[in-house]
Amino acid sequence: MADTRARRGNRVVLVVYLAIVAVAGVMGFVIGTIRPENLDPKFLAVVDLPPTPLGMALYGVLTIAFVLGVLLLLVRYVADRYDTDSV
Repeated sequence: MADTRARRGNRVVLVVYLAIVAVAGVMGFVIGTIRPENLDPKFLAVVDLPPTPLGMALYGVLTIAFVLGVLLLLVRYVADRYDTDSV
């Protein structure tokens, strides 16, 4: 039963992660459509992206997916090594 609960928890985290990444893409598209001045998206300050709606959507998706993904992997790493029997 605990294994089923853990799988459901992983699925919830994945769905929330994908929803946040999708919202970042939509917001990037909206910002790209508005076209504010001095818009120069660079993914990880290395990859230049065009300041078009699709370029901004890609920037939003890549940036949020990378940053949030790294944080989730760190949480998973710590959670896997945390000994619950000693508490």
